[in-house]
Amino acid sequence: MDRSILKIENLVCKAKTIWGETTLLDIPLLEMREGEILGIVGESGAGKSILAQTILKILPRNVRPTSGEIVFGGEDLLKKTEREMSQVIRGKEMAMIFQDPMASLNPVFTVQDQMETVLREHNPGLSGSALTAKAVEMLELVKLSDPQFTIKKYPHELSGGMRQRVLIATALCSGAKFLISDEATRALDVTIQAGILKLLERLRQKLGLSTLFISSNIALAASVCERIGLLYCGSIVELGPVESVLKNPGHFYTRMFLSCLPTPDKKGRPMPVPSMALSADSRGCPFVDFCPDAGSECKSDKPVLHEKTPGHYVVCVRGGVS
Repeated sequence: MDRSILKIENLVCKAKTIWGETTLLDIPLLEMREGEILGIVGESGAGKSILAQTILKILPRNVRPTSGEIVFGGEDLLKKTEREMSQVIRGKEMAMIFQDPMASLNPVFTVQDQMETVLREHNPGLSGSALTAKAVEMLELVKLSDPQFTIKKYPHELSGGMRQRVLIATALCSGAKFLISDEATRALDVTIQAGILKLLERLRQKLGLSTLFISSNIALAASVCERIGLLYCGSIVELGPVESVLKNPGHFYTRMFLSCLPTPDKKGRPMPVPSMALSADSRGCPFVDFCPDAGSECKSDKPVLHEKTPGHYVVCVRGGVS
């Protein structure tokens, strides 16, 4: 049986706003296996980035987890101090790549300067030419052509795809085995996206890298992930193997999401995905006003986890659609 690398249980995350307290995340269960690429898909505002920030404990000051566990390496991250997270977890055990690499790379330093800074932090014994050689090795790992030339460049001298590969190489300099990709391919064209996806799969096979792949593009996530989860209003409404979720969706939100995908044989108009309205009131299903199968119990009862088929879960009061 595959070992678990990350397990989230009964996680609730809330934000204080001028209108009161609002629930941003409410996740009963989410588990990742070692060496897995797990996709989390949802529209803008669904809570995808908040989920990533909660795992790494880099939340805005007005946002805080109020209950639950995030177990990584056998330890609850929510009980870790900021010092433990910064010195032991972030960078060393977990790494994250963001949507815009120019916001993560310092424009006034070369690729070499930035990579060697990270390498020096995690490999105190390396210096001089050995440090540079290691940086070049990491660029070779992410399949950057002519790494000896690339390492001397500034971020603005590289293409978007090259910058994203530099970010991945830098993230792996620490030896992290868990990677969070937060919309990391969104700003890239489709050919560059395909290259980054192939790279993630190659790193999974070569290094055993586990990746939480966050995206608003379900087709993109399906092309690289083994399992996929749909996030709506901060809750995972469906989770399962990619083929099962795509061919036999159990939640009406998933069906609406899939209906928006362009296909050659599509007939009729896609079902509009409703806008989300987060509320401090956590009673009932957040999708109750938009689901044609909803009953009176959906307004009062909290959705529960149902196993539709082996490994395919639906969070629904009534057990999902048939």
